[in-house]
Amino acid sequence: MITLPALVKVDRGDHEGLLQILLRDDQSWKEAQEFAKQFISKYEMNLIRKIDGPDAWLWHVTCQGSTFIFSYDDFPCETVIFADTKNDEVALKALFTAITQERI
Repeated sequence: MITLPALVKVDRGDHEGLLQILLRDDQSWKEAQEFAKQFISKYEMNLIRKIDGPDAWLWHVTCQGSTFIFSYDDFPCETVIFADTKNDEVALKALFTAITQERI
C-alpha cells in the first residue's frame, strides 16, 4: 500500500518517465475537481488550460515559472499532478516537499 501523497515516476506517452505526485486515489470526478481548485488556490497556481472529458480531465497550471498538469482518471480514480517537462521536475519535487512537511 502506498502512503499518499506519493512521488513516483510514470510513463505517459510523450511524457515518458516524468515525476508525478499521486495526491488522492479515492475521489469521484467532481470531488477531484473541487480538490484541484482548492489545491491550485492554496499553492498560488494559475490555471492556464482545461481539458475536461467524460471520464478524465487534464488541467495545465503554472507556479513560479514551472508548468504542471493536474490529472484525474475515473479508473483507477487517481488525482495526480505531474511535471509538464523534465525541467519542471525540480519544482515538482519542491512542491512534494512542501505538501509532506504540512502533514507533519
